[in-house]
Amino acid sequence: MSEVDVSRRRILGVAASLIGAGLASPPSAQTRDKLTLVVSSDEGGATDFVGRLLAHGLEDRLGAQVQVINIAGRSGLAGAELVARSRPDGRTLLVTSNSTFLTAATLCGASPAEPESGLAPLGLLATNAMVLCVSPDAGIFDLAGLSQLARRVDSPLVFSSPGFGGINHLAMEMLARRAGFRVEHRAADSVRSAMQMVLDGVAQLAFCSVEVALPYVEAGMIRAVAVSRALRLPKLPQVPTLDEAGVSGFTATIDYALFAPAGTPAPVLRRLGAASQEVMSTPAMRRQLAIVSMLTVGTGPDEFPQYLVHERAQWQDLLEVNRPVPQPGDC
Repeated sequence: MSEVDVSRRRILGVAASLIGAGLASPPSAQTRDKLTLVVSSDEGGATDFVGRLLAHGLEDRLGAQVQVINIAGRSGLAGAELVARSRPDGRTLLVTSNSTFLTAATLCGASPAEPESGLAPLGLLATNAMVLCVSPDAGIFDLAGLSQLARRVDSPLVFSSPGFGGINHLAMEMLARRAGFRVEHRAADSVRSAMQMVLDGVAQLAFCSVEVALPYVEAGMIRAVAVSRALRLPKLPQVPTLDEAGVSGFTATIDYALFAPAGTPAPVLRRLGAASQEVMSTPAMRRQLAIVSMLTVGTGPDEFPQYLVHERAQWQDLLEVNRPVPQPGDC
């Protein structure tokens, strides 16, 4: 088994155990409705993990067959745009993260991935912290050591992320500004590729979601320097928060949401939104997400505009003032 398969096998294994634990039942032979759930990432990543767990739960709640299709590319915009162009009948849905519907969509200009135009939000599903990862060969043991190294060398530190404009990308840009060092971004085409760039020494550091970073940290292949949420992670109790490490008030989470095409009838949106919130709020779902340090979120479509206002304010500097410039192919 190759190194890049470690996190994918871990996540898919958890998803399989969830089905066996009875969170969801397979569709009956009499199922008539068929839904397509587009996941805007490759297989095995966190977005895929959340999407597949939701799909199995919706099969049980709605009595429908739910087919999951992975469409990665351009920080999730490829999958989001496909759903935005789909027929607004409630049969094609999207699971994506704020890396797509908030930051990448804004930095890449007008896009049907924007909730205000091409997509109707059904609510937030889950939230995920990130881990600041470095190669053990880099000789970095904490954030202070990272800052010292950055100031000693003439060139910027190279970091990888799953794509331009995502939260993984912008969190590193923000950290560098706050901590006073220079960085250079190398965009990968997937979560696993971004991690592999650190493992291969192509990049020196990266912000990775917890469930991706954890198996590599546990195997000693990656060193965890800090976590991006306000509290330490139960799975990595020895790793400080960024606030504890010296960057006051710094938090950054990857948030996953469910969308339908704009124009979907309101009764259909209400039915799908209520079903998804019921699935995500079950004790079984909370337990399974906790295995990879994710938390469920109970934000419905009515609260979604307030969520966007809050998040845009947090990333305003990088989205409006010091916004990264996309390279050809990024958007």
